[in-house]
Amino acid sequence: MHKTILPALFCALLMASCSDSPSVLSESKTPPSSSITDESASELSTVEVDKASQARIDSFMTVHTASGLFAGVVGVYTGFDEDFVKAYGQRNSEKDLPFERQTRVNIASLDKLFTTVAILRLVQEEKLDLEQKVKDILPELSDPRSDEVTLLNLLNHTSGYGMYWDDPYFQENMEELTSIPAYMAFLKDAPIAFEPGSEQQYSNTGFVLLGAVIEKVTDGTYYDYIESLILDPLGMENTGYRIDFQDDRLATGYMRDPQDPEAPLQPADPFTPIMGNSAGGGYSTLDDLYRFVKAFYAGELLDREGMVLTTTHFERSVGELKGLLLGGGAPGANSIIDYDIDADLLIIVLSNYDPPGAEEAARTIRGLILKP
Repeated sequence: MHKTILPALFCALLMASCSDSPSVLSESKTPPSSSITDESASELSTVEVDKASQARIDSFMTVHTASGLFAGVVGVYTGFDEDFVKAYGQRNSEKDLPFERQTRVNIASLDKLFTTVAILRLVQEEKLDLEQKVKDILPELSDPRSDEVTLLNLLNHTSGYGMYWDDPYFQENMEELTSIPAYMAFLKDAPIAFEPGSEQQYSNTGFVLLGAVIEKVTDGTYYDYIESLILDPLGMENTGYRIDFQDDRLATGYMRDPQDPEAPLQPADPFTPIMGNSAGGGYSTLDDLYRFVKAFYAGELLDREGMVLTTTHFERSVGELKGLLLGGGAPGANSIIDYDIDADLLIIVLSNYDPPGAEEAARTIRGLILKP
């Protein structure tokens, strides 16, 4: 497999991972308070993951893994209480290391959720405004239409900026891209494909720009701000951005060759940047992501307005707190957070295989619980 197939591979993964941004999960009632506390969460719970449901989940996941479509870890929670957690398959086939609960996994675009929270926290603190022009903060942007792009456009993928995966500079310099400024060196000249605000197109470039905005406003690095705002306060000790391929705690990603889907899975290391960024590519664990979602709905990270904007994909007219359905996909990485606020049901699935293995698992598990 050669790096020349990288654009085609990423395009295929993007199509498979279709829930990569914050979105409304279901029509949901407004919670009884500005956040879902432990007490109110128990009142919302309408489902039970009993032993029969757990057995069905385990049976499906065992078959899903044996079919060669999945390796990873699954967590199911109601009322933010743990009902089912189990790991399947191997985190490193060459070393015969099994997946474990605390295995670190490339979470791909789930990092965008951290970036979204960071931007909205700065808005909450009146250091940013969603209608603010991005070029006022990042004057180096060169596209003539960049002066029309707002922070809101970047957050809801209506900026006109696209993806950088097929940029030759990215493909040839992945090992050197270890900071937001390193990405900005070439993304400052990224083209805008349409009039900002007129269409929606998923954009990794836009979220790197958001990382650059955070650095300008906080006068520090994106990584330090995420650590101080989210990781340290929540005790997310197994979440970070630098990918150490020699760390046995980190799952090795395994990918299929899109030109030969029947070929054996191959390590995805050559196609994985060594440093994640504000658009994705960091790592986390099941327990750390559980801590994050629980803290988010407890109101520990944002005020109510920020929570509503995050869970409604910035539809300001909605006004109600919703669930979360977010996925991440990259070579050798697929992850999903699925929180149904009506059922108070949280499903987290992390995998070191290409999409859509984790997404199929989450969707099936949800059905086994809600429609047994």
